[in-house]
Amino acid sequence: AQNCGVNQFENVANFNAHYTRTGPELWSQSRSYGLDAFCMSAGTGGTIAGVSRFLKEQATVQCQQIRVVLIDPSGSALFNKVKHGVAYTSEQRER
Repeated sequence: AQNCGVNQFENVANFNAHYTRTGPELWSQSRSYGLDAFCMSAGTGGTIAGVSRFLKEQATVQCQQIRVVLIDPSGSALFNKVKHGVAYTSEQRER
């Protein structure tokens, strides 16, 4: 068996997937009522980074502003990755 590490923290394909697919889908679905904010939690950050860049670009074209809010729950791997360089917290251990 071979191991495969996708390294989503450093892999730009993660960002690009959400910039080219998820962001446009959310923008399209929200056009009829407008979009003031986008809130989500994050794992690796690829989703919020890709979606928020797309939404903010579209909003600028439409002379709108969109607020992006990252909800970082207790035990977040993202926080631990940024602070300690390791995407693991004790809350994630197997019990």
